[in-house]
Amino acid sequence: MIPHSIILLRGVNVGGHNKLLMAELRRALAEAGFSDVRTYIQSGNVVLRSPLSPEQISVEIERVLASTFDIVVPVFTLSAERLSQIVEANPFSGDASRVMLYFCFDQLDNFDARSLREIARADEQLSVTPEAIYLNAPSGVGRSKLAAKIDQLTPVQITARNLRTAQKLLEMATVT
Repeated sequence: MIPHSIILLRGVNVGGHNKLLMAELRRALAEAGFSDVRTYIQSGNVVLRSPLSPEQISVEIERVLASTFDIVVPVFTLSAERLSQIVEANPFSGDASRVMLYFCFDQLDNFDARSLREIARADEQLSVTPEAIYLNAPSGVGRSKLAAKIDQLTPVQITARNLRTAQKLLEMATVT
């Protein structure tokens, strides 16, 4: 059986921009040949099956979004196994809705995270790996200056999900 892939759409249904109904997205992806297409909440989280590589899946979904919905956003695709590794590497405990995982579209090699640490609140914790940035924001992500600016301070494109969402996507991908 073809394993599940996890797709993270960057910047849909955020602040009234790139509005996309998940039911319509599921239908369009199924019509494009993807199988077992499921979505989680309204922020562009998809679990599906495809024999294509993660890179090929991203390209095809970007094509579907542009041609069907006139939406151009970056698409990040990873295997359930890779998501599991990233979730397991999370060094923080606590409220899963306040631990953010920033998935890097490209390797974050030799990145000096001082610029991130300088704006972090005293109670925030940060961990940087080549594939993901982890932020524990116990006072809330909405109050975090770091969370608000991390996109601008990171040299590669990223997309964020809280740990709770990542865990739910992993659960969806491992249930047959």
